[in-house]
Amino acid sequence: MQWFYFKKAEQKNGNRVYCSVTEQPQCEGDEKLSKKEYERLLRQGCIENLRVYLKPKRGESTTIYTMLRHVSASGMSRRISAFYVNRKTGELISLDWYIERILGWKRSDKGGIIVGGCGMDMGFHLIYSLSSAIYHDPKNKKGRDSGYTLKHKWI
Repeated sequence: MQWFYFKKAEQKNGNRVYCSVTEQPQCEGDEKLSKKEYERLLRQGCIENLRVYLKPKRGESTTIYTMLRHVSASGMSRRISAFYVNRKTGELISLDWYIERILGWKRSDKGGIIVGGCGMDMGFHLIYSLSSAIYHDPKNKKGRDSGYTLKHKWI
C-alpha cells in the first residue's frame, strides 16, 4: 500500500489553506495518510480553491464556459472542457483538473473531461454537477438548489 505524508495545514491569505503532501516524511509533525485519505484531502482542497476563485459578485453569478472537444461515434460519450474568465486579468482558466478531482470523472489524455450519456445538454450537466459539489449545503433551509449557483455557456 502506498502512503502519503500530510504536513499540518497553515492558514494564509484569508481563505486559502496551503499544505504539502509528499511520499516521504519531511519532519516529525507529518501525519501518515492512506491513498484514500489523500484523495479526500485533495478533493476538499480543490473545492475550497474553487469556492474562492469562482466566488460570485453580489447579485451576479459566475459563468463557466464549456467547449465540446469530441463526440464518440456512437454518440454515447463526449469530451468537454470547462473554463472560466479571471475577473482581474481577463485570462481564460481551464477547470478540467479541478473537475477530475472534485467529481471523480476521468480526464482524457487528448483534453477534456469524459462525460457519458446522451439525450440532454451534457455541458450543462457537467457544470450543474460541479456547482452541486462545490456549493452543497446540507443545512440549506431555503430549498434552493446549489446546482444552479454557476451559470453555463457554450463556447
